[in-house]
Amino acid sequence: ALKDYSKGSVIFQLQPGALGPCVRTESQCMNCFKILDGKTTCSKCLLPVCNKQCERGSNHLAECQVLKKVREKLKSTSGGLKLYKEQLENLAAATMTIRLYTLKWRDPGTWNLVSILMDHQVRENLWMSIKSAFDTVLHLDDRFEEKELKRVFGIQSTNGANLHLPPGHGRAVGVYPIFALLNHSCMCNTETLESKDDHSVVLKARFDIKAGEEMTTCYLKPDQATFARRQFLFDKWNFWCECHRCRDPTELGAISAGLVCTERRCPGPLLPVSPLEELSPWMCRCCGTTLSWDQTSKSIERAVSEVNESGECTSIDSLESLLNRLNKYLYSSHYMLIQIQVKLFLLYISQYKNGQNKLKRPSLDRMIQIGENILHQMNLTDPGESRQKRYIEENLSSHKLERGCQDFKAGIIAKEKLQKLILLKKCSMKL
Repeated sequence: ALKDYSKGSVIFQLQPGALGPCVRTESQCMNCFKILDGKTTCSKCLLPVCNKQCERGSNHLAECQVLKKVREKLKSTSGGLKLYKEQLENLAAATMTIRLYTLKWRDPGTWNLVSILMDHQVRENLWMSIKSAFDTVLHLDDRFEEKELKRVFGIQSTNGANLHLPPGHGRAVGVYPIFALLNHSCMCNTETLESKDDHSVVLKARFDIKAGEEMTTCYLKPDQATFARRQFLFDKWNFWCECHRCRDPTELGAISAGLVCTERRCPGPLLPVSPLEELSPWMCRCCGTTLSWDQTSKSIERAVSEVNESGECTSIDSLESLLNRLNKYLYSSHYMLIQIQVKLFLLYISQYKNGQNKLKRPSLDRMIQIGENILHQMNLTDPGESRQKRYIEENLSSHKLERGCQDFKAGIIAKEKLQKLILLKKCSMKL
């Protein structure tokens, strides 16, 4: 940072270098990404669009200009147009890569930033669709080279951020070249907010940041344990994270990997002594009991086996039963338990809103207990804004108010307590 930033202040706002559909997605408009039921296509390049307005849209312009010229060339060859039409699905898959590639001549300044990004993440099965489009169609534009096209696809795959699109839309990604240069931390000091309108992103300070301090972002959902996060980061971005959260056995208090101590009646969690070492021994933070990695891994394997054997739990009872079984091995804040609790909380909400059953008092108390536990853990692992957190907060405040109304009618709480619950509900609706 070049200057001090206080918590919550805006650091910068960025426009995407390019936006585009994912390689694999439903049939969707190339401009606005709405899912299409019909077969409306662009009159110039034949790619799917909603209407004439989207045909002229700024997102669609880059590939349309390229493909229109290539299509004209194919008209003069025998079977050329038929070949072009056969490649439409692959051309749609290649759209985002074409948009990034054409930055070379459309926007050299942005291209200079994009071209220096990492490009190692190339899934060959996805690349084959784009390669087919190049071999049959795109090679007719002499500005395109296969080696460079594959490198651009690597940049897209390594640095592309999934866009948050409303219901009725497909899947799309954006590449933000300046944002992509930020390094990762599992407890980053910035948070990113995406605009619903133009998908620009605003980078805000999550904590106070001093001048000269590195600004970091988080490349993944930080709710998992250290060993899971580090493995994912290595598989996706080819580095082993050593941030301050990964170095701390307690994960800054989150204890996302904790196991139940083997000593009877000991309430402490077993945690790795050296989290950055794959085969580190584990020690109880309460009684000091130490276990080898081989001993510890058996508890983890039993927990994973319980999850696998339970299959797809779709009912409240099946999820509660799974939690009960996992509590024998996993500490209360273990990320696997929290993930199941989130699923359980959302299932309670779904059944309540759909009128499948009225929440009786024990279920209402249980739902509030789970919601509070989830939010507590979220504030430890991801202390910032998120759509899921806001959704849980809003529903939790609604059910706390419902319980408060019951208690007020029963004479258990005073009017002032109920008024506080009403105020909390109003505040959650403003978030």
